[in-house]
Amino acid sequence: MNLASIDLPESVMSSVDGPVVIRALNDRLPDDLVVWAAKKVPSTTPTRPVISRKYYYRCEVIKTWPESVDIDLLNKACQVFVGTHDFTNLCRLEEGKEPTRTVISCEPWLDDDNRPIGICVVAKSFLWNQVRRMASAITGVVSGNYGLEFLARSIEQPNIPVDMGMGTSGGLILWEINHSALEGMGMGSVPDTRLFSKPPSSLRGHKNWMGLCNLEMSILVNSEWIRGIDQF
Repeated sequence: MNLASIDLPESVMSSVDGPVVIRALNDRLPDDLVVWAAKKVPSTTPTRPVISRKYYYRCEVIKTWPESVDIDLLNKACQVFVGTHDFTNLCRLEEGKEPTRTVISCEPWLDDDNRPIGICVVAKSFLWNQVRRMASAITGVVSGNYGLEFLARSIEQPNIPVDMGMGTSGGLILWEINHSALEGMGMGSVPDTRLFSKPPSSLRGHKNWMGLCNLEMSILVNSEWIRGIDQF
């Protein structure tokens, strides 16, 4: 999910509705970019300021994600990041950027069989690579490489550099944006993980499995796009 605004002449606006705009745009966009909903808003409506953004990260793409995850430990690791913190150690900090962000929620992502496969993070705004680094840090805890205290110190003492790695971009999905002008459009959908496979335990097997994982993630997103278009 992402937001974009398009200015149309009044003569066009009066003669088209959402479905017409969707068809017109999708006929001209590349296959990997899809418009699944459209809504008329005032021309002064900004797209950048939002109420919140929700990311899912499939931690299974990280080789050290354990085959059997302690859900209680995963919950505790997620909760370390909830609240307002300095995320200097968990981002690629751009010059002039304020490193403090408020995480509204951070929870385990469970598949349709209630198997922990990653995390779900909600905040108003994120820093560059923040979610991917949070996912890698949480994976480090549930795999036994770091303790919860070490994880907490990484944000409590941002002046002491800590690098807990960064997950690949293939596991990341910007799933939901809550914007006042959308009036709930696109909200409340849950990823359909029924097609998700379980990664093999061997490192060599995991490398080969990544091709299948990328396909599963693509199917997940495309299925959601199609469902969105059909509902509009």
